[in-house]
Parts: sequence; C-alpha cells; structure tokens
Amino acid sequence: MLYQSHPYDMMTAILILISCVALVVSGITLIFAMRMRRDAGRHNNTLREQTAVEADRRALTVEFLRLHAATLEKFDSTLSNIRRKLVAGQVASVKDMLESQVLNDDHDEMQNLTFDNTIFNLYPDFLQQVNALLIPERRIETAEGRLTTELRVLAFSCLGIDDTAVVARFLRLSHNTVYTYRNRMRQRALDRDTFDRSIQQIGLSA
Repeated sequence: MLYQSHPYDMMTAILILISCVALVVSGITLIFAMRMRRDAGRHNNTLREQTAVEADRRALTVEFLRLHAATLEKFDSTLSNIRRKLVAGQVASVKDMLESQVLNDDHDEMQNLTFDNTIFNLYPDFLQQVNALLIPERRIETAEGRLTTELRVLAFSCLGIDDTAVVARFLRLSHNTVYTYRNRMRQRALDRDTFDRSIQQIGLSA
C-alpha cells in the first residue's frame, strides 16, 4: 500500500519550515543591524580598519550560514526519522517526539554555541570589558568560550541591537525576561547610569 500523508507528517513539515524561516530572519536581522552599527560609528576609518570591519562582517555571515546549514541538516534527519516511524505505524512515538523538548533544546544549544563563538571572534575581550564595568565581587565567570544568557543579552547591545523583540525571539525568551536580565546586570554595575552606554561602546571600540 502506498504511503499516505499523515497529519503528524504535515505538522512536522510546518514546524521545520517555521523554525528555518525564523532562524534565517534572526540571522539576517543580526547581520544587517551589525552592518548599520559599524557603518554609523566608523565614518573615518583607515583602510586597514575598514578591511577589519569587512572581515568581521564576513565572519559573522559565515557563522550564521553554517548554523543555518547545520539546522537544515538536523531537521532533515529528524523528518526522515519521523517518516520511517509513520511508515512503520509508530504514531505514538512520533507524537512523543513532537511533544518532546529535546528537539528545541538541541537547536537552542547549537544556536547559542554559534552565537557565543561569533561574539568572541568579533570581541575577544568581551567578557573582560563587561567585567570591568561591574562591581568586583559581582563579576561574571563562565566556561571558556561560552556566554551566560545575561551576557548574550548584553552582546546584542554591542552589535547595536536594542530591540527587545528581536533579542527575545533569537534567545527564545519572553520580553519580560530580557528586561529582567538587563536590569540585573545594571544593578551589578559600578555606574548604573552609564552602564548601557558603556556596553554599546564595546562594539564601537572593538
């Protein structure tokens, strides 16, 4: 008997399409926002500085293209697995997969790792510069090459992205959670009034 389309198969395809589109939009938004940020802040760059900025742009673009490709590969594999289960009549197993948080967790980990690597490539001393703005006993320690969620929120400011909706969508947080993280970091600052502006300067001076 020929394989018949199943509602779960259609649901999976829709979820994959939405996830991929959201990922691409997030990456493009980040890339273009960073370009506008750099272009606005460096009108008088020397040729050497302009070359460095262009290299940063290319590095960021490459990182997110890699993330997009890896995401497509991951979802293609998942879709193939689901199709095999449906053909075998394992509908309950497919339902469990769709309702499981594992797929989202895998994607989030891959996305965060790519984002962290990109930030450290663009701003190697990002963590040190942030900690220099904080009260000594409230400075942040992280695993090498990784950012905390609070630091990722701050990193968006370095890239010139202060739109809470964009930050929340990319990091899969609520708007209130993004505000909370920003306020928490501000409370740890040596100078709360200038903290946000100082974070933005990390991006301009990199």
